[in-house]
Amino acid sequence: MTSDMFDIVRIVLILAVGLLRIGMMPYYLQSYLNIAYEKIEIQKKESGRITNKELQKKIARVFYYLCVVTLQYVAPVILCIFLSLMFKTLGGLSWGAFIGRVVEEGECGLSPEGGEPMATIPTLQEAESVLEATKIVSLGMDELKKVFTTEFYRGVFGFTTWWCVFSWFVSGTFGVAYQSYFTKG
Repeated sequence: MTSDMFDIVRIVLILAVGLLRIGMMPYYLQSYLNIAYEKIEIQKKESGRITNKELQKKIARVFYYLCVVTLQYVAPVILCIFLSLMFKTLGGLSWGAFIGRVVEEGECGLSPEGGEPMATIPTLQEAESVLEATKIVSLGMDELKKVFTTEFYRGVFGFTTWWCVFSWFVSGTFGVAYQSYFTKG
């Protein structure tokens, strides 16, 4: 298995888990909304009287935070999906590596253009017209593109994607441990 194929397999797995989580979102949100029903059931077992206002407040709290719960569920999924797609695109990876087809560089028909040497590029203050200033800025951007190569993006987005997926997993694990430990059984 090549390095490119390994990266594409990781991206496909992240996308599959992300789409699975988005598909499971209605069930997750319904389980959150069931907390209101569980609170009423617990309230029925308690002795004493409670006013309608207090009961409504107890139930309304669950529904007020539905948007927050949805955001906490969806935001990490979307972040991981977008970071993995940026890792694929800016890292120069191809879906062809997933099916075993190696994509050669320059296959898209684009060829790298050679820029002027740095010594002959005038500064922006020396520009006498808008066209010269535009040329200077575009040459500066071309030099900047030489720094931000696909290897740079692979490193940055590979680490960022790994870190987001790891944080997502650890926070989910702590959430499950917390709920299983502190849930009244």
